[in-house]
Amino acid sequence: MYGPVRTVVWEGSSREACPYPDSIGSDGLSQLEVFMLLPDRLDQRIAEAIKHQLDDERGASDTTSEAWRFRCEAATVAMFSDAERSVFIHHVSERRGSDAAHEIESQAKTLRTNAIFFLARKPS
Repeated sequence: MYGPVRTVVWEGSSREACPYPDSIGSDGLSQLEVFMLLPDRLDQRIAEAIKHQLDDERGASDTTSEAWRFRCEAATVAMFSDAERSVFIHHVSERRGSDAAHEIESQAKTLRTNAIFFLARKPS
């Protein structure tokens, strides 16, 4: 993918910035590796926040209703990655029509946005 990997030894003093942009951090991951992991980690944190929200709503909801089924479906779609959401919405559009697909997509976006705002307020 990127060619052979070679060990590079940097012999600068500890106060000098490392000259390599993807230097290894204290956790053993390079900055490039951390950057590549961020989308997956963010999707995971968003999914956890949505699950938590659904668990909170479950006690006050009629879990046998059509509205709850729709809420759970939208929440599941909201927990998908961007690519998975796109494929799912496309299939819903083909099978149930564009109105149904648009409604699920809209609810999923709202759930994701709410989860992102929740995570932004939450102390790390």
